[in-house]
Amino acid sequence: MSDWKSEEERSLGFPPLLLVVLTFGALMALHTLFASSSSSLFLFDLLTFSRWGAVASLLATLGILALVIGCDRVRRLASLALLGYSLGQGLWLLDQVNRQVSLEALPAMSLLLMLLMLLFAFCLWHGRGVGRRRYAALGIVCMVAGALGFSILWTTEDAPRWRLILFESRPLGTVMVFTYGVIFWLFARQRSLNLRRLAPRVIKVGLIGTSLSMLVGFGGYHLYSLDLKQDLSTQLDTLSERIANWEERYRLGWSEWSLPLTQAGGSPEPTGPAARGEVLAYVWWQDRGALRWNPADGGGATSRLEEMLALHEVRSWLEQRQNEAMRWWIPGKGAALLEVNSFGAAGPRLVVLVDTTLWLEHMSEGLTANLSLLGLRPAEALDHGAREVWVERGRLAGVMRDDIALAGGTLLRVQASKPLSLKWVLLPALLLALGLFVTYQLMTWIALARLRREQAISLATREQEFHSLFGLHPVPMLQVRRSGLIGALNDSATEALGDSAGEAIARPFTEVASRLLGCGDAPDELMKHFDNVMTGRQRSVVFECSIADSTFRIRLQQVRVGAACVGLFASFADISLRQKEQARLSIMEHCLRESSNGVVIFDAQSRGCPVMYANAALCRMLDASASSVTGLLASELARTMCLDPVTEAEICHWMKTQQPGSVTALASQGGGGGRWYDLTLSPVHALREGVSHYIGIVDDVSQRKVQEEMLAHQATHDALTGLPNRTLLADRLEHDVALATRHRQGLAVLFIDLDAFKPINDSLGHEVGDRVLIQVAKRLSRGQRRSDTLARLGGDEFVLVLVDIGGKDKAIAVAERLLNQLREPCRVDGFQLQISASIGIALLDTGTTLSPQRLIQQADLAMYQAKQRGRNQYQLFTRTLDGVPGRHVTLRNALRIAMEQQRLQLFYQPQVDGEGRITGLEALIRWSHPEFGWVSPSEFIPLAEETGQIIDLGRWVMRRACYDAKRLWRSGLKPGRVAVNLSPLEFHRMDFLSSVCQTLDQTHLHAECLELEITEGMLLDDQERVARTLGALAARGVTTAIDDFGKGYSSFDYLKSLPIDKIKIDRGFVAQCLDSERDIAVCRSVITLAQELGLEALAEGVETPHQCAALKDLGCTTFQGYLFSRPVPFRELAGLLRRPHLAPQQEVPMDRQDLIGAEARRR
Repeated sequence: MSDWKSEEERSLGFPPLLLVVLTFGALMALHTLFASSSSSLFLFDLLTFSRWGAVASLLATLGILALVIGCDRVRRLASLALLGYSLGQGLWLLDQVNRQVSLEALPAMSLLLMLLMLLFAFCLWHGRGVGRRRYAALGIVCMVAGALGFSILWTTEDAPRWRLILFESRPLGTVMVFTYGVIFWLFARQRSLNLRRLAPRVIKVGLIGTSLSMLVGFGGYHLYSLDLKQDLSTQLDTLSERIANWEERYRLGWSEWSLPLTQAGGSPEPTGPAARGEVLAYVWWQDRGALRWNPADGGGATSRLEEMLALHEVRSWLEQRQNEAMRWWIPGKGAALLEVNSFGAAGPRLVVLVDTTLWLEHMSEGLTANLSLLGLRPAEALDHGAREVWVERGRLAGVMRDDIALAGGTLLRVQASKPLSLKWVLLPALLLALGLFVTYQLMTWIALARLRREQAISLATREQEFHSLFGLHPVPMLQVRRSGLIGALNDSATEALGDSAGEAIARPFTEVASRLLGCGDAPDELMKHFDNVMTGRQRSVVFECSIADSTFRIRLQQVRVGAACVGLFASFADISLRQKEQARLSIMEHCLRESSNGVVIFDAQSRGCPVMYANAALCRMLDASASSVTGLLASELARTMCLDPVTEAEICHWMKTQQPGSVTALASQGGGGGRWYDLTLSPVHALREGVSHYIGIVDDVSQRKVQEEMLAHQATHDALTGLPNRTLLADRLEHDVALATRHRQGLAVLFIDLDAFKPINDSLGHEVGDRVLIQVAKRLSRGQRRSDTLARLGGDEFVLVLVDIGGKDKAIAVAERLLNQLREPCRVDGFQLQISASIGIALLDTGTTLSPQRLIQQADLAMYQAKQRGRNQYQLFTRTLDGVPGRHVTLRNALRIAMEQQRLQLFYQPQVDGEGRITGLEALIRWSHPEFGWVSPSEFIPLAEETGQIIDLGRWVMRRACYDAKRLWRSGLKPGRVAVNLSPLEFHRMDFLSSVCQTLDQTHLHAECLELEITEGMLLDDQERVARTLGALAARGVTTAIDDFGKGYSSFDYLKSLPIDKIKIDRGFVAQCLDSERDIAVCRSVITLAQELGLEALAEGVETPHQCAALKDLGCTTFQGYLFSRPVPFRELAGLLRRPHLAPQQEVPMDRQDLIGAEARRR
């Protein structure tokens, strides 16, 4: 304890010292900044910093203060400010030195001190992280720098220039640098420092004492400076009067001279005042030159005067004739020229060479100040000329400068200096130091007194706490002296001893201990440990001692004062009941822990009934640790178990009414699953407090529930996909139809059949096919409403029942979403399979009545029609589909006749860029039947594929398109590329490539003018041969475009590996790009993909200017649709091509029947 106190007392000295230094530095900096503008102060250099030093001192003081009080933000700001300011001043100083500026114009802070400020800014930025050694090193460097700077004060004016630049500083600046060095060195030796621990009273004493000490010390300096200033000012005034008298005497004396202009001889000697040595030579001067030389001390002075008169500056000065009787010209140190004009503007003038040194000595005879001539202008001053304090003959001297007006208006700067009185230099300094020392001692004494008072209070509090703890401790405790006698015993020991308690004081420990233990003699084990602790072999020991049926836990703790043992404390705790209770609780806890049922205990006395205990079985059910479950409120535990709100409310009701209850509930889990639990809650009644706890039993009955549900599920669901089967579908559809009829709501049945699923089963096996069906079922279920029904009829057929729909648009949107979901590749056992589906839609409109079976039949018939029209699409059931089979037969025969009789036509739809210029044409086949009218390509193209007529039809289309394109080029028109759609059967023929080349050769059309449009599904079969075919076409110059991109078997792989040139965005996405965020996202993705892969993106089906503008904003560059032109026959094509660009037409809604599906593409 004494070591700790001495260390804390020793650390009290530094904070007051630091506060005094920081206060002194801050006040002196403020004094410098505010007093520098006052002209009444003298010896300013001695009493203040330079302006540079004042700002630096303020920043350093702020940084040190922030460092010791732990204010990191202020410390870093002060560091940055000090760093920037020091660098700026240093760079300015070097620039001035390079320009050879006189040292009087330089700052009063040396380059060395600037470097010190930079080093201090670095340490200040890192704060206490710099390390004690670095702060100690910084302190030593500052002390050395302060000593060197102080030594320069005693340097004469002949000191080297580099020494002045490196070390020169004002006296106060060097003292503060040295003091800061001491502070840093002491700061490095402090273990802990924080000015915030200083009492407000100590801070007030420091601030007031430092301020008063500075007022007394610097007040004495100020009074002395006033006397010295008055003395020097009086002597400078006397010098000014003497110079004026001298000029008057010499002017009157020389004005009596005369020089006969007709004489060729010499001139008479001057009759004016006698020369005292300051006049070296003189000459009579007229505009044409010197008339007569008269040396005063031989030919050397005349030669010097002659050299000066030969200077251009002197000649110019002489030529400027003025009316003044006398005027001066002082070119430098040591000599001056005086012009005396006694004969008017046209007469000769007397030019005198004056020794300024002797002249000033004669003028200052009898004056106590040291006078020196500085020159005509301040810029010509001697070194140190701008200082008020400098060292003169080993002593500090006060300096004053003044401008004396000479004859002719010339201003002569003269300096007067006088050594400072040692008494007046040391006495204020001693008073200042004494005041600061007394302030420091007073602060330390107040802080020490406060520390002693706090220590006394702390000691008294600890003693009181000890006596309270010792006396009120529930375990019997004894205080044993070093002699082995009892010194004191607490209340519990007194109660255990009974009537003999008063006799226990000063009795042997063995006797009192045996009474507490209830035995005749103290146990040997107790006495052994007692001896070990008392002799110092052990500091403390805890052991258990069994006597009869009781077990005691005995603790012996040594008491030390310094290094000596003065006794011990002994405690005797009877733990027999505690051991028995612990054994019983251990058995009960073991039973609860090993129970297969979850057990939880709630605290009914606390708000919310928090969990007090949860066994391992419950923690396993919750997949949580016991610590995370303990403390949860009952409602929070119910939410953790994911119970439904009804069950949670029921449990809370049981607790609120303090009634038992049980329930079977489903606890939901992630992924849609869950577990079933039998929950039982029982209140535990205390004797007086009512219900103190609730005990809950949780039994997991999920497996039993699963078995029950499995049996019910297998009867109504498909075993492979888990979807409803025909039985459940029929039941739900009948219910939905009846409900829709009763409430006059819409209903739709979607019949979904996978395209080309049989080859997957045949080639890859039924196991792969089953996995594909499972994936298809999951995709179809994605986004399904709870009220809808998705069922599998068998094989690859699915039925989706949509209830409460507003109309056919909702059913169409669902069909399109399902087609998009099915386009994603299926990955099964390493195979990547592209699948699609054909969807038939049957609607139960509001107010109509249809049987469930009839709805399924209609949806099946519409699905068949979708397959006939190219697959991978949907088809709405219409009344015309009832006669579809007969129509198919008729059209099949009619198509053959139309091909033989050349009744088929080609229409062309322009493709334009963003400016409306035609960049290409798409060839679209048209068929006008005599009975049925215009037949849609989506109807007769599948018929041609079924009958094999597609091969001849495709060759005719390509040959005709190439022929028409060649005709346009020959007529001088530029149609761009002509695009021809390909059928899968046509593309995969062995002679396809040779057929294309033969057509180009026969029609003489350049291959670059032909573009072939294929669908994504064509790229899946025999991909190696597809790559070779497309590569050969690209080598020939034929470009390739992907038609209806995004509607088929989309894959980025073929875009990367195959020579594709263009992507055509399907009209389905373009039509909804303004209304559907999903469609606009698809368009944006396709356009971005094309740009990144260097492909051209073309938007199909652009019908409105708003669609075109939106696609342009997304980066699309090519467009096709009714907005620019409908498909036109060849005879109208020339007129379109002659236009410079196609202006957008008015918005024309797309009629799917107009021109029999003008925008349909052959699959």
